[in-house]
This record gives sequence, structure tokens and C-alpha cells, in this order.
Amino acid sequence: MLAKFKTDGAGRDAPRELDIVGLVEIDDWFASYFSTSPMIRPELLQILPPSENKVFHASTASLWIQYIKNNGGVHTPSMATSFDPSLDQLRPTVLPAMLTLLQHQIYEANHRLLLSNARLNPERLLEPWQLYTKEASDLMLISRVATLPATGTDPLTKADINGLISWHMSCMMLSANIRLFEDAAGRSGPAAVSVSMSQISRWSSTSTARRAVLHSAQVFKLLFHRRISDVISVHAVAALFKSALILSFYLLTAPINTQSNSERPLELFDEIDWSHIGACGLADVVDPSIRPCQTTTPDSHAMQFIRESCPFSITGIVHPPGYSSCGRVLLHAADLMQTLGKWKSRTFSQILHLLTDDLMDIDGTCGEDEE
Repeated sequence: MLAKFKTDGAGRDAPRELDIVGLVEIDDWFASYFSTSPMIRPELLQILPPSENKVFHASTASLWIQYIKNNGGVHTPSMATSFDPSLDQLRPTVLPAMLTLLQHQIYEANHRLLLSNARLNPERLLEPWQLYTKEASDLMLISRVATLPATGTDPLTKADINGLISWHMSCMMLSANIRLFEDAAGRSGPAAVSVSMSQISRWSSTSTARRAVLHSAQVFKLLFHRRISDVISVHAVAALFKSALILSFYLLTAPINTQSNSERPLELFDEIDWSHIGACGLADVVDPSIRPCQTTTPDSHAMQFIRESCPFSITGIVHPPGYSSCGRVLLHAADLMQTLGKWKSRTFSQILHLLTDDLMDIDGTCGEDEE
């Protein structure tokens, strides 16, 4: 399937870009919902982003011509899976489509690689990025996603809330097997819960898991501090739900930190310099094409957390591993989900509330046993 369009000078076909990018997003949403591969094949996908919005709103022909000359013409470069985002100056209309394209590739690659390795390498399924190391094209996809903040003048600084969440979601899909967390929440029935939780407990001790925690918390932060005027996409709602599962189940299964309690905790809602972190937690030193972590500058607090783990806080409240912290994250996520108001947010909120109730029952039972 070839999703391709052209915009004319008057902008009569401009809405088609939104339809095509929206079509890709809906394809990804259904792929996630049904745990299958997207219908649109990434290698056949091409998108021609429209010109700047001001071109479509020019009040006179002379002003329209001036805008066109200043922006290098009517047509923007075609984007495909080989699109190079290394340009220092990315048009605002290009960036959302580029981030959607990257996420679409991750959805397709994740399903393909997880399915083909389900029986051969069960341990590697805990950290999906490890499955990307066999083929050069898959390995390059990790590099493009992880190093995007260090590209040119950091395109992410120009992204809106949905674009930022899209990038964080792509990184989470590389660092956590989302299906395991959904099964741990009961998606595949009671029998799969204990098996999934056992696998997540092994995952939670890895640097990959700690990187996933950082991305999950940043999704929380973006939606918690969003503006009233922000239009939230379907992927942002789903990303919050998956972030809640990753962060809460990490807290439920993570090893107890034995370091001194006087150590300053990492605030997960603080700004993170992702250009400094690079592919740390998403690459192994045996992969020469990807520099896993910056080594020429001192480690940031976030880098220390990924490499070695350390206590962390959310909005100033320290969250040690355990039932209490897990339940607190689930409850806050459920309440935040209700404020989004669409895209199955009520259903997701109900699931999170049910998980919170189950944790309270388990915690209470454990307390009675100890007495």
C-alpha cells in the first residue's frame, strides 16, 4: 500500500496529509490493540508533508508567493523509511509525520522480531532492542530513534506534546515487551499473570528497564502539565496506560536498593538531556554502529540511574520498590486518565483502578500473614 499525496499551492489538498498520517496512527493503534502487525508496510510508505500553515492562510497572492519563496518552494521532501532527519532546519509540518513514521516502523519491527524469536530466544524478549541486532536495517532503526535528540539542533525541542509522547513511546517499545505487562495486568487471563510477573521481575534489574522507567515518567509529566488547548491524540492516551503498567510493575518487582538512604533521589519529572544519554540502555557495547552511552562527559543523575540504579522520586515523593509505590502510581495514572476524556480513557482508567484494588487486597493479605 502506498500512502502518498501532493499539496497544491492553494492548499486544497492539505487536509489529506492529516488523513494519511492519521491513517498510519490508526493502523498502529489497532496493531497494538490486537497485538498484530500494522497493515501498512513501512517500506512502501511515503509521505509528502504540506508546507507551513501560514502558506494556506495567506491573505493575498503576493504574500503567498513570498511565503513560498522563503520556504524553498511549494513541495516538501518526500519521507520514507530511509528519510534522513539530520537536517538542522526541519519544518514544523515535517516533524510530526517523521515521528509517526518512526513509531510505525517500531510497531512493525517489534511484532516481526518478537514473533520470529518467541521460541528461539525467550530471554531476549525481555529487552526487545536485543532482537534488532541481527539485521543492519533494524539496528539502524534503534540508532535513528535513540540519537534523534542529538540530531542537528535537537528536533524534539520543536515537537508538540503528541510528538514528544510518540518518541517516548517508541523508546519504551524498544526497552520493554509491552505484551508482557498487558498479560501481567490480566489481558490473557489469570494463568498468564504469574508467568508474566516472573519475567518482568528479571527485566526490572536491567539498565534497559530503568531507561523504560524514565520514558514512562516523562509521558506522565507531559500529560500532567499539558495545557488546556493541547489536543491529545489516541496514541497519547494509550501511551499513558502503557507507561502506568511499566512504571508500576517496575516498582512492584524491582530489587530493593541497598545503598545509603542519604543519597539524593532522582526526580523523574525533571528535564532529561537525552542527547547526552544517547542509546544507553538500548544498545550493547558489541554493536560498533551505536554508541551506547556518552563517556566523554560526567554522568548525569539520569545516566547514573540507568547504569547503576538509585532512589527516585515523583513530584518530590520518594517511591521505593513495593506494593505501596506501585499502587500509588496506578491510582494517579487512573485519575490522570479520566481528565483526558476520550479514546477509551474511561476504560483504561477502570482497568488501572481494578489493578489498584487487587494490589490493596494482596498487600493487606501479606500484612495479616506477617502478623
